[in-house]
Amino acid sequence: YRAAQQAFSQALAMGYPDPYVFYVLIEQDHAMGDKQAGMRDFQAFNERFPDSPWFHLLLGDAYSAKNDDAQAAEEYRLALKLRPDLPITHYQLGFIAFKHGDYPGAEQQFRQEIAVNPTFGNADLYLGTTLRRMGKVAESIPFLQQAVARDPTDPLAYNALATAQMDTNQLPAAEQTLRE
Repeated sequence: YRAAQQAFSQALAMGYPDPYVFYVLIEQDHAMGDKQAGMRDFQAFNERFPDSPWFHLLLGDAYSAKNDDAQAAEEYRLALKLRPDLPITHYQLGFIAFKHGDYPGAEQQFRQEIAVNPTFGNADLYLGTTLRRMGKVAESIPFLQQAVARDPTDPLAYNALATAQMDTNQLPAAEQTLRE
């Protein structure tokens, strides 16, 4: 994290003022627990790019970390209003809907995230889990398979896939999934 933090700080210092660079720099500050650098970088980000979709994504993440889902969702929606194809944002809205049992809303957001960011396996995992909770178990399996393919080290993805396979009486496939 320190090397990434230094690289992103250096990019900004060398005159590469990009909102995404600020966003990932502050993520590195947070990962390192460097609150002083995080506040300094946040203030600089706010001064330079207060209307950036990345700034609203950052604010949404901060509210989400404090379990303020209403404010987080508001910031994520502002980010999407500014940039509808912003990665991770539909996923975050979907996850908030999922936590609150709004499965149709979660399904819509996860599907939009997959359309925007097809390589992000967590969107497939949570879409599959959402579909399963909605009783659409057979429809969930391809998404859960995709989640396993995208992150073959995620035990949650394997468990979700095996459970869906068992729910649809695909016992040999479930056994193979659990063995993997």
